[in-house]
Amino acid sequence: MRFTSFAAAACAALSFAAPAFAEDPVRILRLARFAARYGFSIADATQQLMMDIVDAGELDHLSRERIWVELEKILNERNSAAGITVLEKVGALKSIFKQNMLPRVLAIIKKNDAFDKLNAHSKFIVL
Repeated sequence: MRFTSFAAAACAALSFAAPAFAEDPVRILRLARFAARYGFSIADATQQLMMDIVDAGELDHLSRERIWVELEKILNERNSAAGITVLEKVGALKSIFKQNMLPRVLAIIKKNDAFDKLNAHSKFIVL
């Protein structure tokens, strides 16, 4: 298939990836990690897809252990705050944490980039 523009190719790639993305909601967490690692921005259409998946309650079907493994990987990235910001933007953090804990969790995680990465997960757990 030949595309006339990069935008057309990107839309085709997104429509191809959408079912796979929704099939395994842990991919939302992984995309946030890769955004933290590589510093790229996420297309609006992809962010909307992520929000739709979160709003549908798909993250609720993941085990807490699986979520924690991915969150720990995000926290261990050089720019972990960027990954957490992605999760915050698409509503994933509200889905993962109790609402009354979310402000404290965000404050600790966003400060994480100034802390020793080896201790990041223990600061996170001690809430």
